[in-house]
Amino acid sequence: MQHQLVKRGRLYVNPNTGDEVYLANKLATIERTAQQTLVAVQDLPAEQALVELRKLVQGWAGVAQNSVIERILRHDRKERETNYEAYRARTGLY
Repeated sequence: MQHQLVKRGRLYVNPNTGDEVYLANKLATIERTAQQTLVAVQDLPAEQALVELRKLVQGWAGVAQNSVIERILRHDRKERETNYEAYRARTGLY
Protein backbone atom coordinates (compact mmCIF):
# COMPACT_ATOMS: atom_id res chain seq x y z
CA MET A 1 0.00 0.00 0.00
CA GLN A 2 2.77 2.45 0.90
CA HIS A 3 4.43 1.92 -2.48
CA GLN A 4 1.16 2.60 -4.32
CA LEU A 5 0.54 5.82 -2.38
CA VAL A 6 4.08 7.08 -2.94
CA LYS A 7 3.77 6.21 -6.63
CA ARG A 8 0.68 8.43 -6.83
CA GLY A 9 2.48 11.26 -5.07
CA ARG A 10 0.57 10.83 -1.83
CA LEU A 11 2.04 10.77 1.62
CA TYR A 12 1.88 7.51 3.53
CA VAL A 13 0.70 8.58 6.97
CA ASN A 14 0.42 5.18 8.66
CA PRO A 15 3.21 5.18 11.26
CA ASN A 16 5.43 2.16 11.58
CA THR A 17 4.13 -0.40 14.02
CA GLY A 18 6.37 -2.41 16.29
CA ASP A 19 5.89 -5.38 13.95
CA GLU A 20 7.02 -3.36 10.93
CA VAL A 21 10.13 -2.15 12.73
CA TYR A 22 10.85 -5.69 13.91
CA LEU A 23 10.54 -7.07 10.37
CA ALA A 24 12.66 -4.28 8.90
CA ASN A 25 15.39 -5.13 11.41
CA LYS A 26 15.11 -8.85 10.54
CA LEU A 27 15.44 -8.08 6.83
CA ALA A 28 18.47 -5.87 7.47
CA THR A 29 20.06 -8.70 9.45
CA ILE A 30 19.34 -11.19 6.66
CA GLU A 31 20.90 -8.85 4.11
CA ARG A 32 23.98 -8.30 6.26
CA THR A 33 24.53 -12.00 6.95
CA ALA A 34 24.03 -12.85 3.28
CA GLN A 35 26.68 -10.34 2.26
CA GLN A 36 29.09 -11.55 4.94
CA THR A 37 28.58 -15.18 3.98
CA LEU A 38 29.05 -14.53 0.28
CA VAL A 39 32.33 -12.76 0.96
CA ALA A 40 33.43 -15.57 3.27
CA VAL A 41 32.70 -18.36 0.77
CA GLN A 42 34.08 -16.60 -2.28
CA ASP A 43 37.44 -18.39 -2.25
CA LEU A 44 36.30 -21.68 -0.71
CA PRO A 45 35.99 -24.91 -2.68
CA ALA A 46 32.46 -25.41 -3.99
CA GLU A 47 31.53 -28.12 -1.48
CA GLN A 48 32.59 -26.00 1.51
CA ALA A 49 30.84 -22.94 0.09
CA LEU A 50 27.66 -24.96 -0.31
CA VAL A 51 27.82 -26.09 3.34
CA GLU A 52 28.15 -22.47 4.52
CA LEU A 53 25.35 -21.26 2.26
CA ARG A 54 23.11 -24.08 3.46
CA LYS A 55 23.71 -23.00 7.08
CA LEU A 56 22.73 -19.46 6.13
CA VAL A 57 19.48 -20.56 4.49
CA GLN A 58 18.61 -22.84 7.41
CA GLY A 59 19.01 -19.85 9.71
CA TRP A 60 16.56 -17.91 7.55
CA ALA A 61 14.05 -20.74 7.85
CA GLY A 62 13.91 -20.00 11.58
CA VAL A 63 12.94 -16.42 10.74
CA ALA A 64 10.03 -17.68 8.63
CA GLN A 65 8.68 -19.61 11.64
CA ASN A 66 8.48 -16.45 13.72
CA SER A 67 5.32 -15.59 15.67
CA VAL A 68 5.28 -11.98 14.43
CA ILE A 69 5.49 -13.10 10.82
CA GLU A 70 2.82 -15.75 11.36
CA ARG A 71 0.49 -13.18 12.95
CA ILE A 72 0.96 -10.79 10.01
CA LEU A 73 0.31 -13.57 7.50
CA ARG A 74 -2.88 -14.61 9.35
CA HIS A 75 -4.07 -11.01 9.38
CA ASP A 76 -3.32 -10.67 5.65
CA ARG A 77 -5.24 -13.87 4.82
CA LYS A 78 -8.20 -12.73 6.93
CA GLU A 79 -8.19 -9.31 5.26
CA ARG A 80 -8.14 -10.86 1.78
CA GLU A 81 -11.03 -13.17 2.70
CA THR A 82 -13.02 -10.23 4.07
CA ASN A 83 -12.35 -8.20 0.93
CA TYR A 84 -13.40 -11.13 -1.25
CA GLU A 85 -16.63 -11.62 0.72
CA ALA A 86 -17.41 -7.90 0.37
CA TYR A 87 -16.72 -8.11 -3.38
CA ARG A 88 -19.00 -11.12 -3.73
CA ALA A 89 -21.78 -9.35 -1.82
CA ARG A 90 -21.43 -6.22 -4.01
CA THR A 91 -21.39 -8.10 -7.28
CA GLY A 92 -23.87 -10.81 -6.37
CA LEU A 93 -21.35 -13.56 -7.14
CA TYR A 94 -21.77 -16.66 -5.01
